[in-house]
Amino acid sequence: MRRSIMFATVSFKRRDHVVEPNSQGRPYPVSTRSEIEGLIARVGLGDRRAFSMLYDATSAKLFGVRLRILNNRAEAEDALQEVFVRIWQR
Repeated sequence: MRRSIMFATVSFKRRDHVVEPNSQGRPYPVSTRSEIEGLIARVGLGDRRAFSMLYDATSAKLFGVRLRILNNRAEAEDALQEVFVRIWQR
């Protein structure tokens, strides 16, 4: 299922990590706590690319947790969308 959040197209596909080019143009995964904290800081400054990377790095696991708690796929998708809308708005 695809949903639109302001500027981003959100899809609920499983991804193990985000691939971001490093200074040499080679990809590396974003998965450590400190990297995610850095993305959160950049999102706080309005960085849309960081928001996209944060979503890619965390949405699959967060969706799984929401799905287990709510036991309803549609509600879990809505809850996930609400989380990321709130993250962007703060």
